[in-house]
Amino acid sequence: MTSDENLFAYTISTVLNNVDKDYQHFIISELSKQTQQKILPGKAFSENLEKIKEILTNEKYFFERFNSLSIDAQQFYRSLYSIGRVGLPLKDQEKKDEYKIKKEVSECLDKLMVFAIPSRSNPDAFIIPVDYAMISSLQWPDNDNLLLVFPLRNYPISFLNIIAKYYGVKYGVNKNLVATEIYSNILKNLKETIRNINKKEREIIDYIMLSDGVTSFENLLNHFDMRKQSSYFYGLSFDSIFSPTSYYNGEPLISVMTKGLVYCAKGFYYNEIEYVYIPGEIASEIRNINRQEKKPSDTGKKQEPKILPSDMNNYGVDYASEMKKIFITLYYLESRAKRRSGEALKKFLSMPLADIEITLEHSKIEHWITGKTSNLSITEEGLEFIEDRNFPSKLKQEIFDQHIFSGWKNGSDQGEEGNSMRKIFLEALYQLKSPARVVDIADEMKSDEKFFHLRRKLRVSMIESGGLGSYLSSPEKLNEAMESQMFEIILKAVYYLKIYGLIKLSSQDITPETYIFPEQEYIDILNMGGGVEYKNVEKNTTKPLKVLPNNEILITIDADFVDFKTLSGFSELISADILCTFRITKSSLSVYLNKSGKLEDIISFLKKKSSVPIPDTVRHLINDMEKKENEISIMKCQAVLQVSDRTVIDGIMKIRGISDMVETRISPEILVIKEGVSLYKFVTEIRKKGYIIPISIEKEKNRTRSTWSRY
Repeated sequence: MTSDENLFAYTISTVLNNVDKDYQHFIISELSKQTQQKILPGKAFSENLEKIKEILTNEKYFFERFNSLSIDAQQFYRSLYSIGRVGLPLKDQEKKDEYKIKKEVSECLDKLMVFAIPSRSNPDAFIIPVDYAMISSLQWPDNDNLLLVFPLRNYPISFLNIIAKYYGVKYGVNKNLVATEIYSNILKNLKETIRNINKKEREIIDYIMLSDGVTSFENLLNHFDMRKQSSYFYGLSFDSIFSPTSYYNGEPLISVMTKGLVYCAKGFYYNEIEYVYIPGEIASEIRNINRQEKKPSDTGKKQEPKILPSDMNNYGVDYASEMKKIFITLYYLESRAKRRSGEALKKFLSMPLADIEITLEHSKIEHWITGKTSNLSITEEGLEFIEDRNFPSKLKQEIFDQHIFSGWKNGSDQGEEGNSMRKIFLEALYQLKSPARVVDIADEMKSDEKFFHLRRKLRVSMIESGGLGSYLSSPEKLNEAMESQMFEIILKAVYYLKIYGLIKLSSQDITPETYIFPEQEYIDILNMGGGVEYKNVEKNTTKPLKVLPNNEILITIDADFVDFKTLSGFSELISADILCTFRITKSSLSVYLNKSGKLEDIISFLKKKSSVPIPDTVRHLINDMEKKENEISIMKCQAVLQVSDRTVIDGIMKIRGISDMVETRISPEILVIKEGVSLYKFVTEIRKKGYIIPISIEKEKNRTRSTWSRY
């Protein structure tokens, strides 16, 4: 394997010709063992190549091997595919001989799903051959629709044969075989093919590349005056893209399509061509060639680094604290059945409303919060998360894993678009290695290959959604609009990174002129592929409260969330900040008592958690409420029996079974009948003994009678 070889172009044949003899014997041995098919050991390995290739690319056998992989091995396989089917093992240059292959990788190698070059024991690269990528019935990641594999898998065999003929590939009816050889030949000859295109072909390529390698088919036809009105009315049928009669002077376009450099995509619900594009692998090579061909005068003079303002602030956010403040306030308002919107929370918080709302929105996505805008509630999952003693570390890990480095965690550079943009921004920032303005970092991002592919995806989305509108007749305006939209997405990424404490800024507000500071912690994380695990830290927060004589309670934000919940039960929240303030009032104690709370539990909690003795003022307030607690007594009952002579009740209480129906005798002349007792049965038993009760009572239904049966 030479340094200038294109590993992405490797077919099974190329792979097998680039492995050592031990690996060749291993492959033959495994195939014979797994398929029960004899591969003649006496023959030279080269004579068995076609047989081996035929077995490995058999779809039935391919799926048997794939489905037999463990979940981790399948995840590795898909991840390797998503980064272009080629992965370079991370080796310590000083300890190359100690390199160990991970279990899931080894499993893929054993099942011949992935190959190591040049040897299995000491690989320089892991490769999924092109042949496997052409198996269209496997559900590949959906991020490849702008890569070369996608059109070759989906073009009809008649189209593939046209491209195959140009490259001298043996064409026929085996679509996977033809597509594989075309792909390999296009990439192997790519530099030469690009350099040898003629002027008109180059104009078409350059025009498409002005739009990140993706442009509306209508724009292309109109720009080069290729529309042939007599051939089609609404649009050109996908089936006619290689037909010379479909265009007016369309030979250059047909030529670049025949060379496999440009491809057409049709709409979802119709057969007309919607846009044309240059696949990602080819577009990247063209960008490289264009950069190399630029003269020094084209690039301009290198700008001197800007002198940083001497009074520049370093503003950052401790997201764990910010989120905890919000959850404390939300829990308090919910315990009081009060309105719970962003604006309602802001009354207790020293945070911009925008920060509160984006935190709430993120918490909804994570299922930590549920409910409508003004009626939010913390979920059980959210409470469990925030009540964890190591909440700050857990939260930081969650943000990194799920919302910054999700692509890396899956073994790829691909991920949800917002995540990708955040990571690209961080990479550009740390590449500069010094504080830089948002606008400067955005310029740095433009040269990033991943950013280029994000722009391409955005263009396709706009075309497919019909969002081009007035830009159809003006590609230049479309490019301007795209630049503006991409910058808005960058600003959103910056805002996200700021909210969740991953960057520091020169001001609280974010503008194109705001300076961003690289943080060493995150530079280290980036260098380690996002693979940092935070250790649990035990905090000494056994006495996080301080009870003041003015009945206020101060508690630090890093206290356990359970303590905040307890405080919310018997005191009023005044403010939630680094130091949160609660106040015990008669009203808050009344709320607590009306929810069946016990005042002695409050004293016990304060004694246990307060770093200072409980002031007398607080004790007096609680004692006063304790006296009032006994002023009123309410009991539930079925009815009250009142007589004029106490001897009547004395006689009634002697009746068998009556005493079991009575809750209490609150005075000599008054009885309270228990709740749930059958009043009909009670009155009937008394009447049997000759007492007169001048009211009409109907017999209860079965449900009530069954209640009476207990007595």
